[in-house]
Amino acid sequence: MKFMQVENNVITNIILCNQEFASQIGAIPFVEGADIGDIWDGEKFVKPIKHVDIAQVINNRLESFQNKAPEMLRELYVANTLAGITTAQSDQMFDDFQDVLQRIREGAWPTAVFRLQQKTPQGFVTQELINTWIAKIQAYL
Repeated sequence: MKFMQVENNVITNIILCNQEFASQIGAIPFVEGADIGDIWDGEKFVKPIKHVDIAQVINNRLESFQNKAPEMLRELYVANTLAGITTAQSDQMFDDFQDVLQRIREGAWPTAVFRLQQKTPQGFVTQELINTWIAKIQAYL
């Protein structure tokens, strides 16, 4: 049979043995799903709260965005080309939206969306096109 050893309300060991040996060492019957390191309150176990390094989470997210930036920019450029943008319009868009492009490259995608939301349609760039860009970025978030 399977038994758990518990010290200071923490499961320290899980063993296979007979009832007699378990009684000798103070082990209790195993509860399905319990694992070493879980907290045991006498009736149920609780998974311990794991420490989360917020700085590492942020770093990983930024790195992910930066790694995906070339793909994201290609998708935006393809969407523009399919929409019939001319070279002159493309040049103007690079001038008008360089702040957004920089944020995408740097991994600041939520900020890129924020900047796009502040933009007003002008020339070739319609609100529909801006919304398409925002949707493409948000799909990656």
